[in-house]
Amino acid sequence: MVANISLDGANELMKKIDWMEDRINRMANKALREAAKPVAEAMRANVNVSNKEHVHIRDDIKISGVRTKEDTKYIDVGPGKDTAWRAKFLEFGTSHAPPYPFIEPAIKETKEEVKRILRESLKAGLGG
Repeated sequence: MVANISLDGANELMKKIDWMEDRINRMANKALREAAKPVAEAMRANVNVSNKEHVHIRDDIKISGVRTKEDTKYIDVGPGKDTAWRAKFLEFGTSHAPPYPFIEPAIKETKEEVKRILRESLKAGLGG
């Protein structure tokens, strides 16, 4: 004797699950991009600007695209390739100059706002 178990509509169910996964990914990506904005703005506001004629760190703060590492989505926020090498000197200081950090303070001062934006964006995206 053999029991025959079938599930009608399995293909449609799998399509619906795939659609929901895509929707959740898009929603999470959008929430991350929105949450990165205040961090970038705080960095721009806190960084020292020289009077030299070159690309200023303030004008080179970038927000990367959404990336994934070990199933964790993230966005990088900070100086771009043109100024990252100089930003290290400001953030950490040198043997001849004290530090003038702007990255870590920006992260600390926007932490609660980032959490709020992520929470509200995800809640709205889930229909809550």
